[in-house]
Amino acid sequence: MAAAVAAAAWLLTPQSVVEIKDGETGEGYFASESEEGDIVRLSWTHSVERTPWVEEYEVADGEFHLREVRIKSFGAGVDQIAPKVENTDGWVVMSGYERSFDALRFIHSRDVERELVVAGKETGLDAEVPEYAPVEVGVENTPRIMMWLKNGEG
Repeated sequence: MAAAVAAAAWLLTPQSVVEIKDGETGEGYFASESEEGDIVRLSWTHSVERTPWVEEYEVADGEFHLREVRIKSFGAGVDQIAPKVENTDGWVVMSGYERSFDALRFIHSRDVERELVVAGKETGLDAEVPEYAPVEVGVENTPRIMMWLKNGEG
């Protein structure tokens, strides 16, 4: 009986997840387990400059805290003001930001080779998200049993 109660309590305990969903309908594409301090990396090829752009965020307090932006060239849309700017191995590395976001939002396009990595694991954007769909990536707390059921393990 005690084991059943412990198992039920564990299944109902909230689990932090990075959830990827349709930005208009809210339909969930998939979710990845997450913990405080996990790194989320969003990268793509700049549509005008055709050079790589990488942003790294830390999951903290239910938000994404911008840690670093790496670019190969300055062009349209590049925020040129950052607390710390370095040139490392051909990358302009900007860091020291004090910015947080409740969600990351973008239009998914396979043309820009977008990649989303959560805690070192690449997500399946191209396999799961329709071309040109509005995407919202957010941090949610959900009971463990919901993640278990969503992932088809139950």
